[in-house]
Amino acid sequence: MKTLRLLQNMVYEGIKLQHLNFDNYILSKSEVKRDILFKYWNDKGQDAKPIYHYLGLDKDKDSIEILKYIIEYNGGLQKYHSKIKSLLLTGEPVIIDTGGYTIEYLLTEIKFLDSFEDARINPVGYDIDGLINGDTSSVTLFITGEEYNLGELQTAHNNSHFIGMEEHDVEELMYEIGDVIRLYYDDITEMYGAVNDSADWNIIDGTTFKGKNIPKTKGDF
Repeated sequence: MKTLRLLQNMVYEGIKLQHLNFDNYILSKSEVKRDILFKYWNDKGQDAKPIYHYLGLDKDKDSIEILKYIIEYNGGLQKYHSKIKSLLLTGEPVIIDTGGYTIEYLLTEIKFLDSFEDARINPVGYDIDGLINGDTSSVTLFITGEEYNLGELQTAHNNSHFIGMEEHDVEELMYEIGDVIRLYYDDITEMYGAVNDSADWNIIDGTTFKGKNIPKTKGDF
C-alpha cells in the first residue's frame, strides 16, 4: 500500500490522467506510465523495487516497452551503455563467491548486442570477456568438500593430467565457470533491462593478473 500511495501522490502532484483505475492498478497511456516511472526513479533510484505491475506492465511480455522507458530515462542508448559499463566495473577486479566457487575476475571487454528486433527474446544482450586470477581463485566440491585451485585445474586440464579427478568432472567444472560469471553480472544488470548473453574468461597467474588491472571510473566511459 505504501507504493500505491506513492503512485497516487505522483499523480496528484500534476500528472494528468484520463484512464487511471487505482482499484485494478492499471494505466492505459504510455506517456502516463513513463511519467510515473521517471518520477518514481527520481525519488527512489532506478534500483528500487520495480512497480511495473502497478502500471499494467508484465516484466516479460512488455520487456520492449519497459526497456524503452529505461533507455529514455538514462538519456539514450549511448548513455545507457555507459551506465551499464559503470555498473559492471570494467577494468576493476571483483570477487565472485557463489556455488562453491571463489573467483577473482577482471572484466576487460563488453560487447553490446543492440538489435531491437531480437529484444523480444533478449532486451539488451551483452557479451563479456575477462581474466581470472589463477592464484587466488578456487572451487570447493559439494560432495567431497575438497578445494581445488583454478590455476592448477587449468594446468591439469591443458596437460590432460587430472589430479585425482575424472576428466569429465574437470571439464564440467571449467564449463561451469562461465555460467557462474554470467549469472553474477546478470544479477547486476537485469533490473536495467540488460542480460549477459555469454561470459568468456582466461585463467592467468596472479602477477600477470595484477598487471592487467586498469581501474576506471564512471567518467571514463
